[in-house]
Amino acid sequence: MKKKIIYTVLSAAFLFSFVGCKKKTDPTTKKPILTTIVPKSSTEEKYTVRFDSNGGSSVTSQEIKKGSKITKPTNPTYDGFDFIGWYIGETLVDFDTYTVSGDVELKAKWSVAKYQLSISKNIEIAGNVSGENKYERDALVTVSAEVTNGNYLFDGWYLDDNLVGEELSYTFTMPKSALTIEARFKDDFIYDSSDNTKMVGLKDKSVTSLYIPDTVKSIEIGALSGCSNLESLTIPFVGLKEYSPTDLNQYPLGVIFGESSYEGVENYTTQYYYNSENKPVLVKYYIPESLKEITLTGSNFIQYGGFRNLKNVTKITIPESIKVLSKAAFLDCDNITEITIPDSIELIGGNAFDSCDNLKRVKISSGDGTNNETIIEDYAFVWCANLEEVEFPSNTVSIGKASFYYCTSLKDITIPSSVSYLGNSLFEGCTCDIVWEDNSNATTIEKSTFSLYEGTSIKIPSSITTIGEKAFFDCPNLTTVTMGKNITSIENSAFSKCEKLTSLDLGNSLVSVGEKVFSNCKALTSLTLPNTLKSIGKYAFEYCTCEIKWQNNPTIETIGEGAFFDYKGTSLIIPNSVTTIGHGALRCPNLTTVVLGSSITSLEEYAFTGCSKLKNVYYNGVSGNWCTITFGNLEANPMWCSQKLFVFDNNGDVSYNGNKYSLLAELVIPENVTSISAYSFVSCKPITSIVISDSVTSIGNEAFFDCSGISSVILSNTHTTIGDKAFSRCESIKSINI
Repeated sequence: MKKKIIYTVLSAAFLFSFVGCKKKTDPTTKKPILTTIVPKSSTEEKYTVRFDSNGGSSVTSQEIKKGSKITKPTNPTYDGFDFIGWYIGETLVDFDTYTVSGDVELKAKWSVAKYQLSISKNIEIAGNVSGENKYERDALVTVSAEVTNGNYLFDGWYLDDNLVGEELSYTFTMPKSALTIEARFKDDFIYDSSDNTKMVGLKDKSVTSLYIPDTVKSIEIGALSGCSNLESLTIPFVGLKEYSPTDLNQYPLGVIFGESSYEGVENYTTQYYYNSENKPVLVKYYIPESLKEITLTGSNFIQYGGFRNLKNVTKITIPESIKVLSKAAFLDCDNITEITIPDSIELIGGNAFDSCDNLKRVKISSGDGTNNETIIEDYAFVWCANLEEVEFPSNTVSIGKASFYYCTSLKDITIPSSVSYLGNSLFEGCTCDIVWEDNSNATTIEKSTFSLYEGTSIKIPSSITTIGEKAFFDCPNLTTVTMGKNITSIENSAFSKCEKLTSLDLGNSLVSVGEKVFSNCKALTSLTLPNTLKSIGKYAFEYCTCEIKWQNNPTIETIGEGAFFDYKGTSLIIPNSVTTIGHGALRCPNLTTVVLGSSITSLEEYAFTGCSKLKNVYYNGVSGNWCTITFGNLEANPMWCSQKLFVFDNNGDVSYNGNKYSLLAELVIPENVTSISAYSFVSCKPITSIVISDSVTSIGNEAFFDCSGISSVILSNTHTTIGDKAFSRCESIKSINI
């Protein structure tokens, strides 16, 4: 029996191998290859998914493989109902996760449809409405209106311009569709009989609040005369219509209140406007004293004097559309405390906010961002004594002269990097901290820009190359100025009378210093002049006490008239590059020591006059070169005061400032000298002997005047011309050898 079972199993295995293998031959070896053949399943298991739309439109059934997801069908429709979803029993089917495991039926669920009711108003600010919502069909719906603005009356409920209800409340049956119903209001205005956009009057003049919509395109002169209780006014434009900069007769706000007095308003306001000849005209307007708030809703231009002299108004709101505030637009609006200007502003005109005594903040709102640049004209905020904060519009390129003149309450000012021009006297009388944004476009600080500025310090951006005339003139509290490294020119009186200025770095690029630049800067302790400096103007350092230093290898050539006039320091070093010292340049009563460079060719009249304490004169050249210097007069020569001269000598026995010198006592004029200039050695007492070479053909006037120590003179050339008083008061001369 056991053998039979084994035989049966082997037979079955053999049979399976025979049926399941197909004989093939390898084309290279010619040997047979057995290939296993897997038989296909004869059927795939599928199930039916049926959709019961529960009264809605029919949905086709689907045949789905076992374990697969159902394809979500298009939602059915059912008039008057909203489709909720497909359910199996009470479970909502999630087509993303549900898989089929047998035949199944999905049933639609529905909710009664609701339709949107929208309510519109023809005049937004006239009143309020209620009742807007979604409602079922055939529901009873009530909409209500409320008049909140005394300028308007309710005019009824409208559907497609058809009046359907006249009362404030209106009830109706909701249709089987969305619906918009309009609440209409009518204003209290009187219109021109031939122009329903021109307002000529007001029916009720007892109003306290008035809104004039933008449907009004023009207003009659005096249309609001008699509105003595008016507190709040909203207008689409200022004046009689919306003006443009080129229009003639640009009337201000007051024109709509008229030029005649009326009950409750006795005091008039004066306002200017430009007439047809483009000349300012002063007119009296009777604006109600009760008026406190004004809102401008339209226009991009506020004309000359548009809101001028509204002394009782406390708040004026201007729209984002405004691009131009013309000259004197808000001048003398004494009680405005804050104004918001859109970032789209392009021009703030001259005197725009002049003498707005209580204005504290000027804010910049987010505008339409289309402006290319903003200009602030002259005197824009002059005499705004309580102004504390100002935000400049982005892309401001110019701030005109005296724009913040005596805005004494200003705290901080940030000058945008876009600004390239700052006018003169810009911050006169201000104490605020001033900061430039990085990467400033400004290259010049104009004349008197910070004149009489009362702050203590200021940092000048590196973009600045020129500091203009009187730029910081008479800044009484200024102690520190941090200057950029690229300044090439400081013009006349730029820092004159900054009597508390203690420190200043002139950078490495300065070429010229103008007249009186540091005059009366009495607190300066030290000043280093850069080696790029070429000239120093008249009286540049008069009345200064600071120590003057030079960078290595200076290139300056001219020291102007009076440059160090009444300089209070005790010593000065004039670089070797200097060729000319101007009239009275070194009139320094406290000067005891001076070093003169070897390149000097001219000392003009009175160069050293008044140097009564001068004791030591060090000359970096030799005596032969000294002879050729042109002296304007006796007092041009420092020896007139010091009565001695030390000349450069590598073997000298006197050291000063790193050089060696010898006292000039035995004077030998070398062969290369042809003339001795007038006043060359005046009052040089230590000279005891003179040897003049035969190359000298002339000796100038008073060349050796008052050299009382000379005892002998050797003159080689018998044809030498000797000037007037050349040896006058040389009382010790015993012999002249010719």
